[in-house]
Order: sequence, then C-alpha cells, then structure tokens
Amino acid sequence: MGEPEFERPLNQMTAPEVLGGEGRFANFTRALELSGVGDILEKKGPYTVFAPADDVFNVHTVGALLGSAGLEDLVYRFIVPGKYTSADLRRLQVLR
Repeated sequence: MGEPEFERPLNQMTAPEVLGGEGRFANFTRALELSGVGDILEKKGPYTVFAPADDVFNVHTVGALLGSAGLEDLVYRFIVPGKYTSADLRRLQVLR
C-alpha cells in the first residue's frame, strides 16, 4: 500500500482527517467521533496518535464499549500529548 495523497498539507489537517484519509483506521476514526475525543484533538494540541489499524481495533471493540466511558478511556490510551517524529521515538523509552 502506497502513501495516501491528501488535498492539504498534513500540518493543516486534524488527526481525524488524516486518519480518515489513510484508509486503514476507519474504526479508530469512528471511535474518536463517538467518544468525542476527535473534537478535542481538533481544538488543542499538538498530539501524537498511535492509531491501531482496523484489523486490530475492530467494530466489535467499538460496539462493546459504545455508550460507556470505556470507549473514551480506550481511545485516550492511543494518544500522547506532544509532537513526536519517528526519530524522536527511536530515542525515547517511555512517552508521558
């Protein structure tokens, strides 16, 4: 799978827009929307999102937690405040 092409530069897009355009993160993008966390990501930042692909974060996971605080808690586990590049991540052992 090649790199996705976006209409705008990535630094002008929100995390949900980037994830939605990628094509492999539809379930996580939906969880962002249903939990309300996506709205927060659009307003504040920067954040680094370690979004699980659809084959890992499946519809059953989202459906089982729908309507509970558990979905929001789960989504937040994949988000770290701050901007981290792949080079930054290679140097770090723990993100806080």
